[in-house]
Amino acid sequence: MESYFVVSLPGNPDPQTTFSQLQSAIGGIEPLHKLNIPELKVGTLDTLLTVGDSIEKFDQNAQQICFRLEKQIYEFQQNEDFIEINKNPISSLLTNFKWDDSKYHAATRTLPSICEELTEEISRIDQQMKDRAQDFNATKTQITSIARRQSGTIAARNLAEFVTKEDIVETEKLTTLFFVIPKSSVKEWTKTYDTLTEFVVPFSSRRLAEDDQSVLFTVVLFKNVADEYKSKARELKYLPRDFTYTGESAESLKQEEEDLQKKYSQQLAEYMAWCKNAYEEALICWIHLKVIRVFVESVLRYGLPVNFQAVVILPKKKTTKKIIEVLCEKYKDGSYSSLVTDDGKQKKKKEKVDFKEGDESQLYPFVFINCPLLARMVSSR
Repeated sequence: MESYFVVSLPGNPDPQTTFSQLQSAIGGIEPLHKLNIPELKVGTLDTLLTVGDSIEKFDQNAQQICFRLEKQIYEFQQNEDFIEINKNPISSLLTNFKWDDSKYHAATRTLPSICEELTEEISRIDQQMKDRAQDFNATKTQITSIARRQSGTIAARNLAEFVTKEDIVETEKLTTLFFVIPKSSVKEWTKTYDTLTEFVVPFSSRRLAEDDQSVLFTVVLFKNVADEYKSKARELKYLPRDFTYTGESAESLKQEEEDLQKKYSQQLAEYMAWCKNAYEEALICWIHLKVIRVFVESVLRYGLPVNFQAVVILPKKKTTKKIIEVLCEKYKDGSYSSLVTDDGKQKKKKEKVDFKEGDESQLYPFVFINCPLLARMVSSR
């Protein structure tokens, strides 16, 4: 999977000159986008080191939350249409990044306080997603359960579909039991059901329903032998079904399912709309964390005063390694060096790079940060 990556290079002597050098070096391979980083408060070295130690973890956590939201949206859409933010591709949030100073006052707030607010926001979104998903999936499970009961065997279906008030005998002394009998045992049941225990009402067994494998029968007997009767029936592979008549009918079950389907459709629409809004919020938080990470790592790498240029690049699979090799060669000494000698001939020696996609662990002579914004978008290139 290809993805965006951000590189930050020292201003030599200033950011605009560095950007011009980058355009000359790799602008012909892939387009570059300036990453607009505000004037953040540097603070003390201890502050920078503290943020630097934790920012990568914040970054990775935000990425996972964004990806979970993305996955949920694609599952709802049931297609591979790209998600857009305000009719713009998601990539524009990075390539045209603008710091939200109305929420995160760069000039007056410390880096730790901004990071804390961003991580709290994205954690809140993650928790809300879990809560909404739990409610949504609970309704979905109820619908699945009803469908299974209505389409399954008699051994699993709700007996309210088959039992009416007239099928029930329930007095102070008598009760009605229900049994699922294998079709191969129906004749045996008919002959012996009133002999399994004492106090069974003769001719009380009624055939209520059947499927391919089984038949549902009733039997009326005295309450004081009900447990013994069930035990004897189980020994003969007759399945007792506990059921209490409440007036529920097949029509009421159908109405329950229709009500749940309406509830599900409403929850689906609300949840999908929420996911899209939450996805935009989470992405914005994530990219702000990325920008802070670029800033902190650049200051720690290049020192003060702040003087660096960060750019966003989306290379195709075949050009990624080439771009890294060019950058490694030009900035192998920590500053820009031309690949052309004084007599106009190209230098033959090039920096050997063992580049692996998305690998931030390798050390380069510049700041390198991977940014896989959207898996389906970049995999289409």
